[in-house]
Amino acid sequence: MFIRQIFISPGHNFVGRAGQPDNFPLIEKERIECVAGRGLIGDRYFDFCENYKGQITFFSAEIFERSSRFRANRLASCGAT
Repeated sequence: MFIRQIFISPGHNFVGRAGQPDNFPLIEKERIECVAGRGLIGDRYFDFCENYKGQITFFSAEIFERSSRFRANRLASCGAT
């Protein structure tokens, strides 16, 4: 797997807002530092709360590129880079 793009966001646009988004942008990063048990530095869930069981989900770039409504933090491709 090749990670093509990775993003963080300082806040969440949908948690607890019942479909009323705030305006937190996705920030594309060339490098991300992942801290075990804490999260991605700079992301909204870094040190979110004690014992938070957050996850990173990888999405196929091909699916992302076909949908304008899709919001993802991480994009990956299989095969050649």
